[in-house]
Amino acid sequence: MADLIDGGSTGNSVGIDPDALDKLIGEAADAADAVEEFVSDFRGRFVAHQVSTHNLTQLEQVAEWVRDQLPMLRRRRDIAAIASEQHGTLSVTAGAGELTWDTAEEAAEQGREDAERLLGDVDHPSDEIPAEAYELLQEHGSDPDYVEAFFNAAGPGAIEAFHADAVEGLGPEGAEYDQSKLVPVSYALATASHRIDFTSSEWMDGVREYSSASGWTIFATFMNYGHWSEGFLHSAMDNLGHHNSPEDMATVMNALARHPVAAATWYTGEPEHADFDTNAEYAAFIMQGIDGRFRDDTVHDAFINVMDAATHRVARFDQGLADQSVYTLLENVYSWDRNAEEPYQEWFGQLIERHIDDVYDSVTSPVPSYFEHLQDDRRGVEAPAEWWASLTEQAMRDEDVANHLSEVFSDKYEEQVSRTINMENENQQNANALSLAMADYFGTWFLSRAANVAEGLGIEVEEANKNMETAVDIAFKAPDPKALLKDLATRGIKAVLSEDMPTYNVDTGWAHGRREGDMHFRVSEMYNNPGGSAIVPVEIDRGDYVAVYDGNPKTYQDRYGGEFIEYDKSDTKKENPKIKPLEDMDDNAKRAYLEWLQDPAVQQWASGNFADWGD
Repeated sequence: MADLIDGGSTGNSVGIDPDALDKLIGEAADAADAVEEFVSDFRGRFVAHQVSTHNLTQLEQVAEWVRDQLPMLRRRRDIAAIASEQHGTLSVTAGAGELTWDTAEEAAEQGREDAERLLGDVDHPSDEIPAEAYELLQEHGSDPDYVEAFFNAAGPGAIEAFHADAVEGLGPEGAEYDQSKLVPVSYALATASHRIDFTSSEWMDGVREYSSASGWTIFATFMNYGHWSEGFLHSAMDNLGHHNSPEDMATVMNALARHPVAAATWYTGEPEHADFDTNAEYAAFIMQGIDGRFRDDTVHDAFINVMDAATHRVARFDQGLADQSVYTLLENVYSWDRNAEEPYQEWFGQLIERHIDDVYDSVTSPVPSYFEHLQDDRRGVEAPAEWWASLTEQAMRDEDVANHLSEVFSDKYEEQVSRTINMENENQQNANALSLAMADYFGTWFLSRAANVAEGLGIEVEEANKNMETAVDIAFKAPDPKALLKDLATRGIKAVLSEDMPTYNVDTGWAHGRREGDMHFRVSEMYNNPGGSAIVPVEIDRGDYVAVYDGNPKTYQDRYGGEFIEYDKSDTKKENPKIKPLEDMDDNAKRAYLEWLQDPAVQQWASGNFADWGD
């Protein structure tokens, strides 16, 4: 319930675990009930047998004392619960020290009295607000009972007055505020949002009675500080359209990012308005910069904070929620028909790096159906390889990100290879053909991502140039007797306006399978000449018979009804079979391929031929 927190030079302080305290409150209430029931049942019996009831009376007094403590404990729990979300830890000091008021009722009564005394005469934004009001909000801003009663008594007009009173003047970027006034009101409003529905028309309309700004714009002023409630933050995101300035939109987003659980539940949830079916679609709209208001560096940075909170930082509170957010992102990006703005490409790269183990497992899994949905029996995010491909290609549109990811993928590749092959001691060759084939395919998969991105960037430039040329042709289509001059002018303008084809240099040397050619050669030998000198058959005595394994792929293709062998189009005589890419195999082919890789003859060959991968 309580932990000792190192306070550094200020000494130690006691922190509260809200969940543990809530459990204690429930157990204490149950214990008090049990004691009172016991006393009630046995008091009459004690009296009837002339036994002293002194001990029963003492027990009853203990139960009464426990009940008297419950309001104070509930109050500490409520204060700590809000603070624990804000600070990102389960144990917080809020509510653990001396309480100004032991009960919620006492705190609320004082909040009402202070609001009525200090703000009772404030009817207009130009009315003066006493300095004591700011001092009290500074002191009690984290007390939900006090601020709830304070703002309910003060009313929405007081918030408009607080807003006007905090404005110091207009600067180059808009209004400038007195932080000594803005900050305490902001923290108090944020705490109150956990109790008061500020999104209601009563409050949203009431805070703008004398202003042309929307209620959401006024509230955004206060959202730079404090820990706002999940419901309020979700509504604020749904109402971004009320803001004209990127700064206000960024303020709302950063407020959401400070509450990782709210960020994750927002992203995986549904919006209030009908423009989008899901908030993931809304997020795509923002990340793709479809609305010009979102194409601003301030907004980009803030929304990346939101997405990082939803997919990463929320794991401190709920790992399952973090995994669901990543899964939702992957599913959504896979459906995109346009690209993200550049700042998000770098963030995509960071997310992929954090989940590189998930990428590897999904891409190389012989059972891709396992990665269609999140699973409970594996740590991480299970998602289809094609979803990871879409996200990776979005990230790799940035050449710097692509080169960094190449290093990340290379490290993972080497990790898998070195795990399978003892590179330091070649006498211990424990090569596993399936594991090495998976690692090799992982490299090939990354090559495909780089090739797709390079091709896509080139196509985009070609289309842009074609569109530009069409526009120039239209511009010069008017009748002109000087056809030669017109033609020369057209050519000149096209030459100036056309874009050069992009250079896309990503170091992918590590991904070119060093054994791929040899592997295909061996497959050809096994397929066309099973049992030949290239592959030494393996005989295994089964007791009543001797099993002979020759590594022939046909055996496994026929057994499982799936083909993992293919031929180049130029190989009309079908003399040079090779292994299909995993992505081109159906489930039966993958099963056949998996079993073939474990054929003793293939294993025997692999143990000698894969051992020099580290050279």
